[in-house]
Amino acid sequence: GAVDCGGKYDGGGECGRDDCLYLRSPQTCPRQKGGKMKRLLSKVIALAMSLTAAASVFSGCGKGGDKVNKYVYTGPNDVQYMTFVITNVYWENTESYLRKMKELHPDNKAGAKRMYAFGTPGPMLITQSVEQIRDQVNGSFAYAKQYDIPVFFQLDDTTNYTTSFGDGAEIKYYEHPEMCEWTQFPDEGETYGGESAYGRLPKWYFNWGTEMAVEAVPNQASPQFRAFLKSQLEEGFIKPLIENLRELQKEGREYLFAGCNIGWETQIPDYSSDSILGSGVQMAESWERTQYGYGALHSLGYDQKRLIKEADEADMLVDDYVKQLLFGVMHDFIEFIAKTIYDAGIPRHLIYSHQVSIGSSLKRYDTMAPPLWVAVNDYCTPGWTMSRVTCPWDQQELEATIAEHAPGLNEYVNAEGYCSGYTTEKEATEYIEQLLGGNCRNVTVFGYDNPNGTFGFRREPDFGFVVATNKWLNYEICPDFDWNKRAEFKI
Repeated sequence: GAVDCGGKYDGGGECGRDDCLYLRSPQTCPRQKGGKMKRLLSKVIALAMSLTAAASVFSGCGKGGDKVNKYVYTGPNDVQYMTFVITNVYWENTESYLRKMKELHPDNKAGAKRMYAFGTPGPMLITQSVEQIRDQVNGSFAYAKQYDIPVFFQLDDTTNYTTSFGDGAEIKYYEHPEMCEWTQFPDEGETYGGESAYGRLPKWYFNWGTEMAVEAVPNQASPQFRAFLKSQLEEGFIKPLIENLRELQKEGREYLFAGCNIGWETQIPDYSSDSILGSGVQMAESWERTQYGYGALHSLGYDQKRLIKEADEADMLVDDYVKQLLFGVMHDFIEFIAKTIYDAGIPRHLIYSHQVSIGSSLKRYDTMAPPLWVAVNDYCTPGWTMSRVTCPWDQQELEATIAEHAPGLNEYVNAEGYCSGYTTEKEATEYIEQLLGGNCRNVTVFGYDNPNGTFGFRREPDFGFVVATNKWLNYEICPDFDWNKRAEFKI
């Protein structure tokens, strides 16, 4: 049954082996016709296992399990940040914005408990190559050191936000149905749900000013996708992050890392008519105007029969039961990423989850606007998009959720905020008092690169948000607030 590999397999043995190097171009391999490409996925899993083994060697596990050479954070844990995110600009082109920040704000100083930071979109974990990710991390830290402005990273996990910052990922997840989402379970003989009926995987549609469509949506429960993401995360992001932090540690400047969002509004699409955020999408075809997530359920061992049985036992409608299962998928996926970074030595207070909070204000939820608890786990500080204009939230529910699911944590981050709605000094002051005068560790301000439109930020000394930020930095706002004495959350 072996098939000649055409000379491209150089590892010895027959072509049918799982470690066949011919999988570099599986679409041309006679054994791979039909799109399953299982040998490539086996290699991804093997790569993740080898990385795990390498991490054990790197951490220096000696006799008795003692670890040496593992990075241990020694920087401050009580700094609050106002982070200006240069949202649509690649890191190589951010220097002019940093110079402007230096003009507008007082200098950051070692030992300060209040600082301003700059944020960069990415790295894009699922589309950039490892080299492109490393370049962004190293280059961004170089700017942070040069201008003494802490850096914040907005990692992309599953939304495939853009390939304009690099599309060099060795594995294109969207070419592998096992790594992607479906709108139904597969019929017999199908590689993925809907293959026979529609001939392609469902796409990811979103509207951030302009409606767009990109390739297939990642399956957050897929072992193959997780293995791919973990290898990108460990080799591309964590490795250079630790290297830069070790150097900063020697200089007493670990404060120059302002943390990272480990996802970009992590969600599973739902374009059905009652979806909070997905119902208005115009580009989706009729068969895509439904709940995604059946790829994840299939990865967890579900089929329609089991789904109906468990929903009936739980006395729930099947659609509602599906949502509950997918909330768990998202929670576990976020936790998986957070733990990977946490286990490398990065403290919890610098690892931020990122989902939307609007469900808390509407008192209804779906997989694009999930319950707040989905973002809470033991390895990160929970974070949400929080905006008076586009994403209002219920502060009381937020605090009670953290108290219930992470007792004693008593903190969160505004993982995606805007100055929209807070453009006057009075409005910005009230906003800062509510968040940074409370239990919010980091307030992000997206849209720093665009002075126009609903989310525009005027980079001028008389702009209300700039004025209020400087007053906060100088303790003219919340003069007596002490992070280490912040209030406890209660259920």
